[in-house]
Amino acid sequence: MNSILHELELDIPAVCEEIETLIKDKMIELLKNGAVVGLSGGLDSTVTAFLVVQSLGTEKFIFLIFLKKTVNLSIKNMLKSLLDI
Repeated sequence: MNSILHELELDIPAVCEEIETLIKDKMIELLKNGAVVGLSGGLDSTVTAFLVVQSLGTEKFIFLIFLKKTVNLSIKNMLKSLLDI
């Protein structure tokens, strides 16, 4: 079991940087200077929001937030804090 877990270890900062670079490169390739991102308020959406902010800065996106009633309050607060709303 430990060997499987060892194989699954990720360099999280390196993975984030790779995703951020992909976002930047796609924006250039598509000749776009901003993005519209739909968010549900879950953990995946929070990570997506973070990566978009890191990639494009705070002025080049619009987030459409569709929070579910069942979203964990701590995740909802983290998302609000990240988006400064």
